[in-house]
Amino acid sequence: MVVPRVAKLVALQHNCIRGEQVMEAVLESAVKKRADLVLIQEPRGEGEMDSTRSPPSFQYIRGEDGEAAKC
Repeated sequence: MVVPRVAKLVALQHNCIRGEQVMEAVLESAVKKRADLVLIQEPRGEGEMDSTRSPPSFQYIRGEDGEAAKC
């Protein structure tokens, strides 16, 4: 009997309360846990969005300026 291999999706979700240090810690944890998907609420202040840094293995996706998030 062959047991099928099941792929797992590792997701990490966190509210960063607009704190840079919190966001950096979340991204670091995501790298360590090999997360496939990272969902971040309140990443930083609205004026700081363009300065968001992320590890090169992640793709940063955000909504349009002034638009509510669409899930």
